[in-house]
Parts: sequence; C-alpha cells; structure tokens
Amino acid sequence: MKKIKDYNVLIVDDIKEVGEMIVNKICDVSELHSSQSGIKIIPHYEPIDITTNETAAKDIANLIETKKIDYLLLDRGLSHIINEENLNKDYIYAKKEGQLAMENILKCIPEKNRKRIKGIIIYTYAPKDHPKYLPAARLKQIIEKTFKDQIIEIFMSKDEIYDNSGGLQLHSGTKESPPNYRKVGSVKNHKLYGLFMGLILYYKVILMINQKKNLTFRNTFVSLYVTAGLSIGGNALYDMLVKNNNNYFLFVVSIIFLVIIPLFILLRKPNSLKPINNEDN
Repeated sequence: MKKIKDYNVLIVDDIKEVGEMIVNKICDVSELHSSQSGIKIIPHYEPIDITTNETAAKDIANLIETKKIDYLLLDRGLSHIINEENLNKDYIYAKKEGQLAMENILKCIPEKNRKRIKGIIIYTYAPKDHPKYLPAARLKQIIEKTFKDQIIEIFMSKDEIYDNSGGLQLHSGTKESPPNYRKVGSVKNHKLYGLFMGLILYYKVILMINQKKNLTFRNTFVSLYVTAGLSIGGNALYDMLVKNNNNYFLFVVSIIFLVIIPLFILLRKPNSLKPINNEDN
C-alpha cells in the first residue's frame, strides 16, 4: 500500500449548496482512490465575508493559515446571496449589484499567505450566450502577476458538459425576481452543478499535484546540472589562471560551462532555477 499524502484544498463559492456539494463529491472520490493514488484530498468550505475585496481576502488568508491550505478552488465571481422568508425556497437569489471578481480578491491576499499556496483553479459556469466573461487566457495572465510561482488553471464549463443530465440551467432569468434582486437559478440545479464540479475539480487537483512534483524534479535536475557545469568550468578556468595552463581546450570548456550553458538555460527556462515549495511541507 502506498504511503498516503494529505493535501488541503479550500473551496470558495458564494452559493452554499454548490460549495457543500463540491466538498461531498471530493470526499467521496478521494476516499475511493486515495489508497491507489497515494493522495488524499481534504476539502474545506466555509462562507466568507464578501463585503469588499479586502474582507474576502482577509478571510481567505486566515483559512489558508488555519486549515494549512495547499490548493485554492475558487468561483470566478462572488455575489451577495439573499436569504429572506418571502422568497421561493426552491430558487437562489442574489443582489444585482456588488459582485466581486476573484482576481481582485486575490490581489489583496498578503504575500506570506500566497507563498503557502501551490496551485489555484478558478472555475465558473460560462454559457455560450453570456458574453461578459473575461477570456480564460487573459484572466490567467492577470492572476499570474500576483501568484508568480504557483500553477494557475482557469476552467470555464460550458452547457454541453451537462447535456447528459437533461440540461442544466443555472441562470434562469430575472422575470420573477423582486426589485434589485436577480434569480440565480434553482437549488436543485446548483446542487447538481456542485456534484459535477466536485468530480472535475478532484481530478484537476490530482493532475496539478503531479505536475508540481514533475516541476520540482525538473528544477532540481536543472539546478544540479548548472552547479556541475559551473564546477567544471571553474576548475578549467582555475587550471588556466593559477597553474598557468594555456591549453586552448580548457579555455573553450570554461566558456561553455561557465557562460554559455547557464545563460542558455536561463533564457529558455527563466523559472527553472526558482525554489519550488516542498510538497511535503
């Protein structure tokens, strides 16, 4: 039996039904596969204060520290969900104004908390008829300016993913919504969406963990290679300067290993010599 390594993931979603279903599905799948994969994913979901970007970032930062979070699984945008007695309990309602964009929240997380994170997945439901969504590539570039050393993935699920479920309609229109509110969709559909996302996010985290391990191995290998090259080049240069050995071959060797190879690696892979967070921390 493989030694099982635990990884804590934090789910941030404005809709409780979605967050709780993601947790349930990740727990189920992780329990099923952990003994074989050697990886156990432990999900955490807690509502956060989304009054402002700063309050949301503060809550996320606190959870990163207290729950020892390794990976962040984040909804693209956070709305103020309304819970009032006069509303239809079969549906979820939110304020029309005041939605927070996750990339703006992430900018407010202190650097000491960001350093603990190994990877981030931003997920959202992006139907074809919803033109306002920022392209995934652009969103990833924005987040990478803040989280420079983490693996970032943007997952925008489309309608066709849910076709086999009979069609999933999360955005149901606003005709029946009270003033200043919008109907986000039915509770049933959002629970189903949470199950879909829980399964998808579990496998994406597993792939991200393995990608991180491969990156660590690659960077270690490159660092050893550069160190060995500098040693060889340094010895060759030492023989020329100290021992007055004017061998042309030694001069070529010193230039290749001291200058050309390290420069080539840094130009091709500028992040390859950066320290990678230890997966066992």
